[in-house]
Amino acid sequence: MEQNKRKIGILTFAKGDNYGAVLQAYALAEVLRRMGYGVEFFYLTWTTWRHDLAAFVTPLSRRFESFRREYICTFSKECHTKEDLAQASKGLDCCIVGSDQIWNPAITTHRALRYFGDFLPDGVRRFSYAASFGSDSWRFPELTNEVGKLLMRFNALSVRENEGVGICHDVFGCDAVKVLDPTLLLGDFSSLLRNPAFKDAVVGFKFAPSEAYYGVMKTVARELNTFPVLMEGLSKVAFKAGMRIRRSWFPSPQTWVTNIANARFVVTDSFHCMVFAILFKKEFAVIPSNSALQSRMTSLLNDLGLGDRLFSSHQEALDRKIWNKSIDYVEVDKRLENLRENSMSFLRSALS
Repeated sequence: MEQNKRKIGILTFAKGDNYGAVLQAYALAEVLRRMGYGVEFFYLTWTTWRHDLAAFVTPLSRRFESFRREYICTFSKECHTKEDLAQASKGLDCCIVGSDQIWNPAITTHRALRYFGDFLPDGVRRFSYAASFGSDSWRFPELTNEVGKLLMRFNALSVRENEGVGICHDVFGCDAVKVLDPTLLLGDFSSLLRNPAFKDAVVGFKFAPSEAYYGVMKTVARELNTFPVLMEGLSKVAFKAGMRIRRSWFPSPQTWVTNIANARFVVTDSFHCMVFAILFKKEFAVIPSNSALQSRMTSLLNDLGLGDRLFSSHQEALDRKIWNKSIDYVEVDKRLENLRENSMSFLRSALS
C-alpha cells in the first residue's frame, strides 16, 4: 500500500461464494481506489477445514477465488476472533461496514456484532455504506441493546433500503440515509465482460427455483422466439416443466455478468441480478421467492420508476404478459444519475 494513501478497511462478505457479495465488494473497492484511497478487506473467516477442502475441489469456488485474486486483491490476515479483527484494524484511517446484508443476524449469526464494528478501537473513524438488514423489520430483540450502542459510535450511517432508514430511526434512535448499492454506484463493469457463449436468450437466475418459475421462462422464451438459459445448478423441477434448457454451468462472476449483459430478457429473485439487468438496460421481471425479503427489491425499483417489474407471483407475471412492455431507460438513467450523485456526496462527506 502506497504510503501517501489513506488506508480504508472494509468489512463485508467479500469472501463469500456469492455473485452479489463479490461484485458489490469489487465495486466499492473500485470506487474508493478511483478516489485515491488504499483499500483492504477484513478477512473474517466463516469456514471449517471441511468447507476449505470442499472449496479447493469445487469448480465454482475456485472461480470465485480467482475473481477475488484478480479484482478484489487485498485482504487482511485471516481473522477468527474479535481480537484478530482489532489487530487487523490497526493503522486504518477509516473503516467501512457494508454493503450487502451485513446487518442481518439471520445470516451473520453469532458473528452479528462484528458487522456492527464491536472490535474497532474508539479512535478509528467508521461508517456504513449501503448496509442492509435484509428485511422490512428488526427481528432480533436480544441484540437491540448492544447494536444500538454500537451504532451510536458510528460517524455516519447509510443503508440500502427505505426500511433500513426506518429501522435505524425507530429501533435504534439513529439517523441514516439511503444510498445506492456499490454496483450501481460504480456502474461500469465493462472490464469484467467476456466473449459471450450465447446472445439474446431469456436468462434466469433464482435462489429458489420452482416449476412455476421454469414455466415463466418457457413462456417468455416462446413469446420472444428465443431460448431460456439457466444460471442455477441442476433441478428436477426443470425437467418436470418439460423444458429443453441450456445451462451456464458454474459461471464465474465475469461469466455471470456477461450472461446478463447479453440477455434479451432476465427473470430473477436476486437483488444483484436485478441490478445488473438495470445496468445493462435489459427487460426483466423480478418474482421474489419470499415476500418478507421483498423490500430489497421494492425500494430500488420504486426509486427508479420500475415498480411494475416486480410481481407477487409467477402467475401474475404471465397474466400481465411481461414480455410485451418495454422499459424507458432514458428516464431510468436520469433517476439513477441523481441517486448516484447523492450517494457519492454521502461517501465523500463520510470520508472527509
